[in-house]
Amino acid sequence: MTNPILELYNLNRIELKGRKSNIIIGEKSPIVVNCNVGVNDIHKLSYEKDKIDMLFSRKETSPDTMMDLSIYDKQGQLAQYILQNYDVPLGVVPVYAIGHSQLNKSVLLEQIEKYAEMGIAFMTMHFTADSDIFEIAIKERKIPVTSRGGSITLKAAYEHNKKNLFRECLDEIILLAKKYNFVISLGTTFRPAGIIDACDNAHIMETQRQIDLSCYLQKQGISVIIENVGHISIDNIVKHSVLLKKCNAPIMPLGPSVIDSAIGYDHIAASIGASFMAYNNIAHIINAISPNEHQTSFFSKEDAKNAIIAARIVAKAVNVTRFQQFKDEENSIYRIRAKKHSCVITNEYTCERCDNLCPLKMKIYAK
Repeated sequence: MTNPILELYNLNRIELKGRKSNIIIGEKSPIVVNCNVGVNDIHKLSYEKDKIDMLFSRKETSPDTMMDLSIYDKQGQLAQYILQNYDVPLGVVPVYAIGHSQLNKSVLLEQIEKYAEMGIAFMTMHFTADSDIFEIAIKERKIPVTSRGGSITLKAAYEHNKKNLFRECLDEIILLAKKYNFVISLGTTFRPAGIIDACDNAHIMETQRQIDLSCYLQKQGISVIIENVGHISIDNIVKHSVLLKKCNAPIMPLGPSVIDSAIGYDHIAASIGASFMAYNNIAHIINAISPNEHQTSFFSKEDAKNAIIAARIVAKAVNVTRFQQFKDEENSIYRIRAKKHSCVITNEYTCERCDNLCPLKMKIYAK
């Protein structure tokens, strides 16, 4: 049975605002790449700025969108640096700047408005950090929650009679989103921390609530992104896709890591999952995942570069199946190889792998 709300509010394409130009995300639009940056210590701010400058210095490492995941930075110093220097839609997670000990209704709304006034394009909010799902998760999982923002929201909820502050502020948040034209990204509190938890009760319940809330927000005229997944095996991506395809909004998967053991190679595990999801139209924004996602708390410039390159390959691999401009780019590579009679097309190197048996150079004549 079709959902009349989904039919009426066909908003699976949204516009994210940049400093000078906007980008369209969602169905029938190219897959885009998001890069997460941020600091947990103000003394690391200079290094993070250098990392961002390095990424934008090359086309292949420039993301389409960014998120500043800095914690305890109410002034948004890194966010301001990005907004002032780069024309890229920027997202934030408001509770990161606050923490659970100071989180209350007025502080939350004040922080959201402060970010909105800065020109933030989208904000992750954990409306589904609900106590009833948490009670299920702690009974059925070894790791109930792996979301930092979700944990902050849950901790505050248990200090406020189990009430989710985002839900309590929903009407005010809608007004702010309309006033400042920012997109609400529905955060995922109960995304699985291991493939064994994928598609369990907590995961399914949260996903369904994200879909329901997305429909409600769209009915109010608010553009929405849905965050989901986490760690999930390929067969469960197929299973979960039945539910995700009910989402009438662009999806930004976190990962998804298709195995838990790719430690040091998380960008590869995530690329496999993201490719599968994007090709099946259940991923529209690919997150650049660091190779060391589960190996270190500090992501180097090299980590960030490799993460974006991997994510860009995923996006290109899917976009080439849908858009002529991407096919033309690939065909140009093929033509250069044919012209140079070489698999290696860069000027710095020459290929000697096949010696005088190179099939691209060998002249074969029928006698």
